[in-house]
Amino acid sequence: MKLRCALIGCGTIAPTHLNAIDNYPNADVVAVCDIRSERMQALVINHPDIKQVADYNDLLDKSIIDVIVVLTEHDQHLPVVQGALNAGIHVLCEKPVAVNLLQLDSLMQALKIKKSIAGGVFQHRFEPYNIVLKECYNSGLLGTGLTITLEHRCLRAADYYNQDKWRGTLKHEGGSVLINQSIHFFDLLLFIAGDIQSLSCSLANRTHGDLIETEDSAVGTLKFKSGLLGSFAVTSSSQCESWSYRITLAGSKATVIIADGKPMVVADDTLKQIIEDKFKRHLNLDNDSAEKHYYGGGHSDNICDFLDAVINNSNPKVTLESASISTALIHYLYKSAQLKQTINFNPPYLEI
Repeated sequence: MKLRCALIGCGTIAPTHLNAIDNYPNADVVAVCDIRSERMQALVINHPDIKQVADYNDLLDKSIIDVIVVLTEHDQHLPVVQGALNAGIHVLCEKPVAVNLLQLDSLMQALKIKKSIAGGVFQHRFEPYNIVLKECYNSGLLGTGLTITLEHRCLRAADYYNQDKWRGTLKHEGGSVLINQSIHFFDLLLFIAGDIQSLSCSLANRTHGDLIETEDSAVGTLKFKSGLLGSFAVTSSSQCESWSYRITLAGSKATVIIADGKPMVVADDTLKQIIEDKFKRHLNLDNDSAEKHYYGGGHSDNICDFLDAVINNSNPKVTLESASISTALIHYLYKSAQLKQTINFNPPYLEI
């Protein structure tokens, strides 16, 4: 029997999830839920058999639903996830899993006693170039890790924030560029380089004024437990770059740069060829399946991996616990900015 899935939230990201599940042979979306009926209707216009529900609580029944996919505004992620876990329903949650550390603590308590499978969405972990970079670094091919840097620039203007009242608010979004746009790349830093020991962060609202309560720009440093040193500069105020990112990992023998999904290698000729050959195996893979180019090409793989885990009763590659660590990192960056000092990254649930 196919998995019966319900999408809670029918906003911008919902079509990506609907399409991925449509293409998965052992699952169907049987219900969608949103407080705005027009969003539900638009999402399922070509799926007349999908049930439309105004209250997600009506779907928290494992006799009718096997998987809940949480796609709501940020501050509603936790209550929906908790409801699904309490009902014994498997749950997949989009980022961020919590809008503050108190919510995150509540989530981790729920996960300790969960009886169902819980996963998060950090789709860039599934993109081949990022996997290759992780393998090159962890195998020692780059030599001793020296530095890793993240640059991310995008534009989120008034039309974006005016779409929904929760955007750009501390209470409902939890922040802005760090927790919404750049969080995926901080997750990549953890995925590639491992655990972080300490961090520092400074925030600014450079161009958005009273439009948002939160930051549109952030810079800071990261010290990894391996000794690797990291830095970052991110902004959502770049009028000349709608979406651009660059991760540079420098080792004593080689440097690898991934800029907007494309790798570049700096090394002596022999080592450069070895590393480039690893990347070239994936040259024919592209991101055309993504709903938006900046989603990358890993969303479908992330979703299908979770559904595989449910069918096989195993852990997904992105557990909700690991997604919580990436979310905690963002909240610790906010905490560092508030305190105006370097702080240790040691949330009580880090060792999981």
